[in-house]
Amino acid sequence: VIACGIPIVLAKSYWSYKKVYQKNIYSIQNSLEEIRGLEEEEEEEEN
Repeated sequence: VIACGIPIVLAKSYWSYKKVYQKNIYSIQNSLEEIRGLEEEEEEEEN
């Protein structure tokens, strides 16, 4: 019974970790896009 349970626990922990990791990637990408947008606005104001 224990041997059957281990893969399930690993799969669940991997899946939840992957979900959190993907959320972090999305938020980092959004932050980078916001920073790029701000930099472009500053360049336009200087010209």
